[in-house]
Amino acid sequence: MRIAPHNVIFKVFLTSCLLSVVPLGHSARADVTGGGLGTRVNGRLRRSCSAGQCKITGGTDVGINRFHRLRNFDTRGTIKGVDIDSGRQRNLVIGVTSPIGSFIDKKVSLSSPAHLFILSPGGIHLGAGAGFFNAPQLTLSTSNRLHFSRGFFDVNSSTEAQLGFLDTSPLPGALGLQSTVGFTPDQDIPGIQLDGIDIRLDKSLLVDSSHGEVRVSDSQISVGDPSGKGGVLTVTGEFVEVDNREELKEAIIKYSNLSKIMTQEKTVEKKLSRAAIETLAIIVYHQPVTRAEIEEIRGVAFGTNTLEILMELNWVKPGGRKDVPGRPIQYVTTTDFLSHFNLQKLSDLPTVDELGAAGLIDNTNIDNSIFGTGKFYKENQENKNEDIYSDIDDMLSSTLDPGDNK
Repeated sequence: MRIAPHNVIFKVFLTSCLLSVVPLGHSARADVTGGGLGTRVNGRLRRSCSAGQCKITGGTDVGINRFHRLRNFDTRGTIKGVDIDSGRQRNLVIGVTSPIGSFIDKKVSLSSPAHLFILSPGGIHLGAGAGFFNAPQLTLSTSNRLHFSRGFFDVNSSTEAQLGFLDTSPLPGALGLQSTVGFTPDQDIPGIQLDGIDIRLDKSLLVDSSHGEVRVSDSQISVGDPSGKGGVLTVTGEFVEVDNREELKEAIIKYSNLSKIMTQEKTVEKKLSRAAIETLAIIVYHQPVTRAEIEEIRGVAFGTNTLEILMELNWVKPGGRKDVPGRPIQYVTTTDFLSHFNLQKLSDLPTVDELGAAGLIDNTNIDNSIFGTGKFYKENQENKNEDIYSDIDDMLSSTLDPGDNK
């Protein structure tokens, strides 16, 4: 599935559980308040801003990341907007400790382009007037932890010293997000509300409320850069509702904005199977790799439907032919794969040891052959051109066997 100009891929992961969002009451204190990690509001530590233009500076810089902690992030009332000094860092991570969550209805502007992460375990509400400038990638999450290859950032407890090892980009997508907060059966679980917003992002938007609800109403959300290249919108929640319509089943839906989701009834009932996930991992860590080589590593034959799904997502493509008898097609990942998982280059991929160290896999039980040597790109990619994939004219139909559905 190729992305048309200014279109998004909207991925919704649902369970049958229906949970309620913690409302962000209008009686909450409307201000932006620093909460540690060297964060300054209007030039002072732990200061509040409740009117005019609020300026956030300082923070803790580690490698390509800048970390902030806010005790409160509520722009309602007389606040005109929020300016954040991103310090030319690649990633800007903001943790909000307020138990009632964050409410943003004004423009948030970064001083230089960065992937903006807002982690607010108490919930997130974007209201009319919310906007993000110089944030081509935006992650909104109710998780309290953001994982990196060598540790994690905890919204409530991480100290400046503990952040010292977090010098690379976070683990890609929802893989890096974790909620360790426990909830009782009768407790309201914080969620995310997008209400009456009109925002446009160049590359990606990830909305993650893995234990709660995501509700979208009367909103326009577009992801795609001015040149016409589309982006990716991913929404993860226990329950997702758009404009009070029927919940969306697990699907991949292609639209220019969310307001059309419920009027254009077109869904593709596909999700990544275990075979697809394993196949993607093998291609990522062994590319360029042929189908026979994938089957040898997995130890089982598979149908071309698996590759079809990955190519519809535009994460995998044919990458030429191997110079051996029969000249089999080799498969490689695409630049869209890198963009979707917030990677600048393939050498940013975590190794199996790094994934294990981050507590995201049990590397004592995993088949390491799926990940290759774990040093594949770390050792070899530096001497290659950044764009190692050449465009080829082989179309999808020439590489797929429609009759093979394994």
